Amino acid sequence: MNTMPKPYPREFRDDVVRVAENREPAVPLRPIAADFGISETCLQNWMRQAAVENALTEAFNSLFRAECIRNPVTRPKGGWGSIRDVEIAVAEYVDWFNHRRLHGEIVMLPPVEAEAVYWASNAAVEYAREHVPAEAETN
Repeated sequence: MNTMPKPYPREFRDDVVRVAENREPAVPLRPIAADFGISETCLQNWMRQAAVENALTEAFNSLFRAECIRNPVTRPKGGWGSIRDVEIAVAEYVDWFNHRRLHGEIVMLPPVEAEAVYWASNAAVEYAREHVPAEAETN
């Protein structure tokens, strides 16, 4: 019977990718992967996944700046008066983005409604969390 290996904790994957990305140009990935007890292929996959996640984050941040911060419709006349004004605008934008924005990739539903539809039709699954002891080092 084939069983899936337990997934590595997110913090561990992030640390390994950070070390690999900050290595000297002449250092290959194989010894870094070996130092962490994973395969070179696994490390390459994690690095690709991190690159995609970073690109998605950058895309969202760019969209957010264009739609909320720099948009003359949402920006008060004369610019933002204070940090408080920006905080309120951000809270309103996040509320709109999640609860009222119609998203073409999810059948023109707001994300909150699409998530409710998903969970109504899929049983929740309990995943065991792997805990790292408090005395463990995080180098």
